[in-house]
Amino acid sequence: MNLRYRTAYPILVLLIITGLLAPAAGTALAAGPSDAEQTLVQTRLDAVDRALNWLAGQQNPDAGFGPAGTSDWLSTAIAVQAFLARGRDPSLLRTPAGRSPADYLAAQAAALPADAYAYAQYILASVALGEDPRAFAGQNWVARLTSAMLTSGQFPSTLAPAVEVQYTAIVALRAAYQSVPAAAVAWLKSAVRPDGGWGSTPSDASSPYYTGLALHALMLAGEPASSSVIQQGVNYLRTHQNADKGFGMMYPGLSDPRATAAAILGLAAAGQPLYSSPWSAAGQSPFSALLAMQAESGAFLNPSAAPDTPATAAGVRGLLGKPAVPRHARLSAQRAVEWLHTQQAADGGFGAANSTASAVYIIARAGQDPDGPAWTRSGTSALRALELALPSYVQGADNRVAEAGKAAMAAVAAGRSARSFGGFDLVHIIQGYYNPLSGRYYQTWLYRHNLAVLGLVSAGDPVPGGARQTLLQDQHSSGGWGWAFGSGNPDVDSTGFTMYTLVAVGEPAGSSALTRAATYLRDIQFSDGSFPAIATNTAGNSNSTALALQGLLAAGVSPWQTPYARLSATGAIITPLDALLAFQEDSGAFVYMPTLPESRMLAVFDAVPALLFAAPPAQLQLGQAQLRQAAGALLAIIPYCGDGNGNSEVIVRVRYGAGGWSDPLPVTRTAVNFVAQLPAGQEMEVEITAADPDGLNGPAAQTLRHNAVQLPLILRLW
Repeated sequence: MNLRYRTAYPILVLLIITGLLAPAAGTALAAGPSDAEQTLVQTRLDAVDRALNWLAGQQNPDAGFGPAGTSDWLSTAIAVQAFLARGRDPSLLRTPAGRSPADYLAAQAAALPADAYAYAQYILASVALGEDPRAFAGQNWVARLTSAMLTSGQFPSTLAPAVEVQYTAIVALRAAYQSVPAAAVAWLKSAVRPDGGWGSTPSDASSPYYTGLALHALMLAGEPASSSVIQQGVNYLRTHQNADKGFGMMYPGLSDPRATAAAILGLAAAGQPLYSSPWSAAGQSPFSALLAMQAESGAFLNPSAAPDTPATAAGVRGLLGKPAVPRHARLSAQRAVEWLHTQQAADGGFGAANSTASAVYIIARAGQDPDGPAWTRSGTSALRALELALPSYVQGADNRVAEAGKAAMAAVAAGRSARSFGGFDLVHIIQGYYNPLSGRYYQTWLYRHNLAVLGLVSAGDPVPGGARQTLLQDQHSSGGWGWAFGSGNPDVDSTGFTMYTLVAVGEPAGSSALTRAATYLRDIQFSDGSFPAIATNTAGNSNSTALALQGLLAAGVSPWQTPYARLSATGAIITPLDALLAFQEDSGAFVYMPTLPESRMLAVFDAVPALLFAAPPAQLQLGQAQLRQAAGALLAIIPYCGDGNGNSEVIVRVRYGAGGWSDPLPVTRTAVNFVAQLPAGQEMEVEITAADPDGLNGPAAQTLRHNAVQLPLILRLW
């Protein structure tokens, strides 16, 4: 089958973030996590969250971090990177005055030392905050870092030891989608000591800490795990591990959170199974050693037995165990959209009209203008190319409801009306395909029905209750949905997309249908965090992972918690977002699978909405509210996106005739909309107001009117 009409419904929500993980070695067959795995993962995640809560409490009034209430740029940069690793947005760490760590770091930029280590830390901090490292605080930190490299390949610094500087520079380049210069790799390889380890400089004695950093950096730079320099480093750590299975800054020496975390990341990058011998024994592992170093407050202790930011940030990264290229979901989406520029044809389109519609949609959702000069070729913009393609795209002898739905989503996302776009009333086209007997817009393919529904939702038009009910009735006993109505086998793509569609039309998060669907996804997920298309596949793919992620988020299920945060073969804790980001190339493109990279454009079309869904802005943006009948109740459905920190408020009140406004009605929040149940069977005016301390994007108030319909009483005469 080739159901390539997928796009996400344009009202995208919150939840941010996070880091990219290389695909785990030895991907396990899809199966739900065991109770033992979930307990292990949850214990570590609880410790990570306690550590981050301690870190958040250390933020100073100027929004920075540093010891004794005095902020400094390095402590602040280190702190925000720890939040990114967990999937928490550090830009939402705001002082009572509304300042964020980004504000503090931007203010310090002018006085930053002219030093490669400082440039690298600013790259990593800006990425963690969702800022472009090529334009943060008015500076291109990537250009500064690359120009600072010596001809020898070394990144010089007076702020940190040489090997640590080289490590930080390499990680920063990879976070900015830059390949690592061969000379930089060669310098680090040349710094290895005769015993296979690395010291703080090429001439200093080996240390577990610097060896872990070097292994991690070399693997991120593309060194194969089988190379002699990697194997020598692994062997060094094997013979310099403490009895508690932790690692010290020097050997012999007490286990230290920074050294243990560095060793974990280096070994995990090299594919070492850290819960297996020789790294673990008798119930002890490098992770249990780290847990033992955490204070009750949540902080990790430095060598002086005092809690501090560097030790705590290291403890967070070590407990997560991800040898990650740290990347922010929003920046990854922007990079993918940049890659689309290379795919735009001379006529302004992207090949087939279906691809052009998808491209216009995600360009607009990423905050760019598909009708602007940046997306214009030979005088024709991407949006205009879609308009020109509409006659053959949405008209024809066969059912074109999916095409009309996708075009409607693209038009609305680009700020146009779906009722008058390119000379077509797309809403009218969609409505004309509805079969009230079956409740379907397309009688066989589920994806086409879903796109029709989402086209109406994006246009602000009511969706018949039967269109939702037919989806609920077609759910398999496993909890999933198949590619066609009545199909025998469910698949991940159809399940994730249908979950998304159901929430868009008012299915409450936590409903039985959505809970069963989430369970189906749980049971089919791989241990590397990815999802396959169907249960018999032996590896995950980008498209299925993206659609599963959207479905989970729409249903109000956190993919950053168990059971969807999984334990990889190395012992790393991997989320579905980590897995999705692992499919992205340096160019910004996503591949279906590393072994099948040719379907990049389609992978980008599915990945970008999922990334934006996982990392929208902090400000609240309301869509057009609608009144809908559902399960005998009258509902006010208020779609929204943004509100990354969940601190907005929506108030719904009603009044009858010239009477006064009611008290605020109860409002529930899903991942894509606010929902209030209204009194049924009465004519009323509905007032909707919103407030967000972080600001509002769009109008703060809407008023709707409900006119009760009185059906005539018909008496049958005998």
